[in-house]
Amino acid sequence: MKHTKWYLSCLVSLCITFLQAQDCPYFPADCPDNGSLEASHDSSQRIQNGLLPQEIQMQDRVRQLVTSQIYQAARTLHWRAEELDEYTNLDPFQSGGTPYKLRSPRGIGIWMQCIVSNDSLKAWRSWLQDYAQQAVQSGQQASQQYADVTGSPQYKACWDSVNHYIEAAAHYAESHKSEGASLFSDREYLRLTEKQKSFTDKLAALTSQPSAESQHAGQEQEKKRMTQAFFASSVVQVFVTVNSGVGIVHSSDNQSERIGALSIPGTFRAFSVEHQDPQTNTLPFHYNRWSHEIVLFLGHWLPQKDPFQNYSSAFTRAGQADEHTPKQVLSDQVQTISIHLAGSPSNMLRLLKLLDLQALNALIRP
Repeated sequence: MKHTKWYLSCLVSLCITFLQAQDCPYFPADCPDNGSLEASHDSSQRIQNGLLPQEIQMQDRVRQLVTSQIYQAARTLHWRAEELDEYTNLDPFQSGGTPYKLRSPRGIGIWMQCIVSNDSLKAWRSWLQDYAQQAVQSGQQASQQYADVTGSPQYKACWDSVNHYIEAAAHYAESHKSEGASLFSDREYLRLTEKQKSFTDKLAALTSQPSAESQHAGQEQEKKRMTQAFFASSVVQVFVTVNSGVGIVHSSDNQSERIGALSIPGTFRAFSVEHQDPQTNTLPFHYNRWSHEIVLFLGHWLPQKDPFQNYSSAFTRAGQADEHTPKQVLSDQVQTISIHLAGSPSNMLRLLKLLDLQALNALIRP
């Protein structure tokens, strides 16, 4: 019943997709997580999560500068910007009782989105609705075909034969149980079990629908291709992460990517990244969701790449990221900034030209 599983999976996915569209003007682009944003902006919540007031003040300064730059750039480009989510508890050591002089750098991650074309967004929404209808129709046709097969005389005859040989083999085994293990090499017992397997295979062949499954796989590939195309024409997303221990260029050790170095003043390193097989359904802050990225690193990073071709923050050395070594740079000071942009190359460059990297570098402790 493999076809039934993928049909139900398709229906569930579509239902979830369109439930998410309720009250969200950005659908099918990503939508703000208002609950998460409210908690991340709430100073009292962050205090409960183990942050100190001065660490919270640092996060708020970062947010104010980053969001104001994106909103201003969007206004200049006649785009529409929105903060989608925020992470203010990034460091793994969040013990509120750790003394200030021993605390590792506290981080913040900000995820923003710019709608660059309302027309493309509407076209994306319309296409997705058409895709949903086609997928449901294909699933209904596959289910009807399955019902036709399982209701046919040929299917019933095979099923009766399977049951007959199951019972015959069980009866033979009961009658010859005194033979012990040698029963399983008995010629007649093997004949009965082989007959059972033969008719079971015929049942599987009757209900197999390779054309329907192939069509479903083709629809999924088309959905992925069109989602990438509509995203590129509709959206630019920006991920800004402060005081992360790792700056990600290569998203995973088995991900096929084309990575090129960029020369951008005010950066430690900068790259263009093209994902050969973007994973559309992965979570945000997994940077291989979309086809094209621009990656910028600002601040204090180690010059050598790690084994995964990524960069480590300078504070990962000499105990500066732990909770018991005195810190040369305190937890409420910015040491690294990474910026990931996702979208079409031309739109990413338009936005990048309007970012004030000098102001962002001014946040970083010399």
